[in-house]
Amino acid sequence: MTKPINVWVVRLGLLLALSASWIVLDDQDSTAAFAPLNVDPDKRFVNETKLPVGRLSFEVLEETTGVHLPSRLYFAYADGRTEKPIVGRFKHILVTSAGQEIKTIPVGDYDVYISRGTEYSLDHQKISITEGETTHFTSTLSRAIDTSGFISSDFHLHLQFAMRDGAMVAAAEGVDLLTATDHNVLKDYAPYIDQLNLGRFLTSVVGAEVDTAFGHYNSFPMSVNRWEDREFRYAIRTPGEMLRMLRADPGEEIVQINHPRRWEPSPRSGYFDGRMNRETSEIEYPFFENGFDQVEIYNALTDSEDTGPKPAEGEPPNYDNKHYGRTDLVNQKLKDWYSLLNRGILMTGVSNTDAHITRSRTTTTA
Repeated sequence: MTKPINVWVVRLGLLLALSASWIVLDDQDSTAAFAPLNVDPDKRFVNETKLPVGRLSFEVLEETTGVHLPSRLYFAYADGRTEKPIVGRFKHILVTSAGQEIKTIPVGDYDVYISRGTEYSLDHQKISITEGETTHFTSTLSRAIDTSGFISSDFHLHLQFAMRDGAMVAAAEGVDLLTATDHNVLKDYAPYIDQLNLGRFLTSVVGAEVDTAFGHYNSFPMSVNRWEDREFRYAIRTPGEMLRMLRADPGEEIVQINHPRRWEPSPRSGYFDGRMNRETSEIEYPFFENGFDQVEIYNALTDSEDTGPKPAEGEPPNYDNKHYGRTDLVNQKLKDWYSLLNRGILMTGVSNTDAHITRSRTTTTA
């Protein structure tokens, strides 16, 4: 049964954003989609290594119910080598929507770490793959955090690869609500969730990230898209006008301010830049709109970008910077948010990944 979405829980509750791993994906088909054809989309990537192979049969079970869980299997060489083995289209990671599969794996000894996001325990299995033979393991995951009454979601996602695989990865990371927020377009993951029989684990909502002359904003749910024309978007001169247009969409919209701060005010500035003083938090801009529902305090992609060396003039941001977590930029946004709350301007603070790129790409736009 599909999990219901309580809009007020989303708007006012304590929201968990799971830092899902969005990793290199060169194949556009999912295992489940090709099961009737007996085709394994991961196998081609393993065969390209030219290494001898065996088979791995595995099950991932929920401890209490015995249900097979969507999950993620992280592979590392057991001898401590830092290089990562190739076990499929996700490189050193297998993602399963069914919780039980048989995969072709290069011969070797591996440490396998099985997980389903932050709400479940982490399991570790040591396995040996022998040429031409089948190795089996059963992994059991238990719920580590009681999240009754809450949902987990990432409210800022750009899944720029096969939509089936986006649904698989979200379910494997324990995301309850998958928000589609690509730039100025509407995407619906519901058909893929149905095809993969993931409805008991995951539901989705159609939305978009709308970029304007004064910042980027996520809105969901959305059923009418009037935002594809850049000239139209940039002709809107005030945040209040844009907010009223978003609210005109049928349904009850949630509108979120994305990455409200950047390195410094620029054409790609966040909404607070030029409107809230960084030192005093005083509102400086006459068209400051305070009717938004949410503001993005932590953004994994842009915060990692903003903690590295500042790029030279005209150079792209360094999205390979591996530092995530508390930074000066996050502290600034926390200060901004607390200032709004102290004024009685109540916006929910959220943490998101802004998952945008694969590891094979180094530049993009946020």
